[in-house]
Amino acid sequence: MGVQAALIPLVYLLFNLIYGIGALPAGMLSDRIGPRRIIFLSFILFGFIYLGFAKATQTLHIWLLFALYGIFMAMNEGVQKAYLATIIPQEFKGTGFGLYNTLTGVAVLPASLMGGLLWDRLGPHATFLYGSATAWLAALSFILLRPLSSRSR
Repeated sequence: MGVQAALIPLVYLLFNLIYGIGALPAGMLSDRIGPRRIIFLSFILFGFIYLGFAKATQTLHIWLLFALYGIFMAMNEGVQKAYLATIIPQEFKGTGFGLYNTLTGVAVLPASLMGGLLWDRLGPHATFLYGSATAWLAALSFILLRPLSSRSR
């Protein structure tokens, strides 16, 4: 996309600054409107970010998308773990978080293989379109599949 190699660390700095600055307001908003809503919105945003990466044609697009990616991470990372803490029974907190991190880590391998295969065979746009579609599928699943602890509410 034309981002000079020397500026790539600044792109990541922008991402991390926005992520760091946005995490507290995202957590506060989560406390006000509920973590499920924030997580759902983060999945929708992620889908648009990856669609943007698939369609990006200019250096400015990369800067804007990395800034949005920082917002996504602020909305998702801490809020998702805080939400997880509310749906795991107290006596299984350690096991629950261990299982969450294990499954997340294990899922990275096939996701990376699929992303690499799409990138290699069809090009970068295919990898990002796939990521976009799976993010929106995650958002839909998040609406349809409620945890057992909240189904009776």
